[in-house]
Amino acid sequence: MSRSTTSARSAALLPAALAIIAALGGCQSTPAAGPPSLRYGRDLCLHCGMVIVDERAAAAFRSDGPAPDQPPVFDDIGCLIDYLAKHNLTPAEIWVKDYGTKEWIPARSATFILADGIETPMGSGLAAYASADSARAATADLKPETLAYDQLPARRLQWRHDRFGTPLK
Repeated sequence: MSRSTTSARSAALLPAALAIIAALGGCQSTPAAGPPSLRYGRDLCLHCGMVIVDERAAAAFRSDGPAPDQPPVFDDIGCLIDYLAKHNLTPAEIWVKDYGTKEWIPARSATFILADGIETPMGSGLAAYASADSARAATADLKPETLAYDQLPARRLQWRHDRFGTPLK
């Protein structure tokens, strides 16, 4: 085969090869968005290390900057709140599972319920609902405390102090 035939073939394949490389590179550099797909019974809580098995209480977040393949996940809303406070983080996106529907919802617009009768993996007693009406309807018999997302860190700190005697700092 002559050198000119080889050069012609290489020149013809070059645009296709560059297009494939660009497409693959674009997929890798595009930051992921939205909540993760949890693998119940396999994924571990970033805060406590427990296997995530109860989809009603799961939580996750995504920070600004390069996105990992899988956002940090938590088995309990209490673990999420404790982790964010410990590391002084304000993530770009935070999701929690609706305790009733088990669907991901944005944490900042969710209604949170704190009650002793709410079962969660780490015993936080915190549940999230997409609306205040669904939260009230699901927990009326528990005499719950209703909270917005921005109230959770201070209330969680108070709860830990009341329950375990941890410092209020």
